[in-house]
Amino acid sequence: EHVVDPVAALARLREALVPGGCVFLETPNLASPNARIARARTWGGYHWPRHLHLFSPTSMEQVLTAAGLELVEVRYVPCPVQWVLTLHNALQERAAPPSWLLRFTDWRNPVLLALFTVLELPFLRRGTANMQVVARRAA
Repeated sequence: EHVVDPVAALARLREALVPGGCVFLETPNLASPNARIARARTWGGYHWPRHLHLFSPTSMEQVLTAAGLELVEVRYVPCPVQWVLTLHNALQERAAPPSWLLRFTDWRNPVLLALFTVLELPFLRRGTANMQVVARRAA
């Protein structure tokens, strides 16, 4: 998500791999419940200008295929910081939120990070805010 041309970057990685070699990626999941709820503007995964491209499992597979890699596995991992950022962003969209509330919803708040970690656990098999991707260069 941090490169201008993900297909070209992945193709370069592919060339560096031996046949059967794997590449491991982690990226925000555009198909996560968090992203779907906050899609319009406040999703914590946007992080513009750091995140130039966002992927769902389907679009990630398309990019990997275009780069000559095959998808091996997608795993989901909790990413509570995206939920906290989403909440913080949504509050900022409101007219004059209390400053104490904005401070409370800082992405480093351990209470909120723990809460959103627990809330994401049921989605580990179906899709959390972050996905880990394993891809392989064909043998």
